[in-house]
Amino acid sequence: MAGPLISMRMVRNSIADIPRHDLPAPFSFRFFAEGDEKSWLDIQGRAEKYLSIDDARFQNEFGSAPHELPRRMMFIVNPEGRAVGTATAWFNTGHPGIVYGCVHWVAIHPEFQGKGLARPLISRCCERCAELGHDRLWLMTDSARIRAIRIYASFGFVPEIDNEDDRRAWEKIAPQLPGLEIPGA
Repeated sequence: MAGPLISMRMVRNSIADIPRHDLPAPFSFRFFAEGDEKSWLDIQGRAEKYLSIDDARFQNEFGSAPHELPRRMMFIVNPEGRAVGTATAWFNTGHPGIVYGCVHWVAIHPEFQGKGLARPLISRCCERCAELGHDRLWLMTDSARIRAIRIYASFGFVPEIDNEDDRRAWEKIAPQLPGLEIPGA
């Protein structure tokens, strides 16, 4: 999609009935361990096409609660133990009075894209949010990530529209997302 990136929010107001996708063999999951900042930076840096990924980005996203990383940041690893995908079952207080679980910074290393890893990663991230006590989910994406938006919609996430700018942004990309319902449209 040409033009500037437009940030877009999606929500899932219930954690019930999250679609389950199993991770294909021989991959496995593990949680964040000391030194995994480098793994996160490597995966995100190689997968991210639109934003700069560096130590400052990691600190900005996770520096307020580094003690949460070992129970919230997950990695897909290959049989050699190399981290090839990541997502974080984070939390968000951007909704007044409600703490949402947040599906945060989902990425698969480009060498491993197309191997059926994204849906199991999102599935596990949503499950982890539920295990941590969240009963609703939230995520941020942007207008260029049509494939990701399709996957999120398959998990029951819907556009969150707070104002006319949000509505215009979703309506602009709606032709690329057949079947996605835009609230109030």
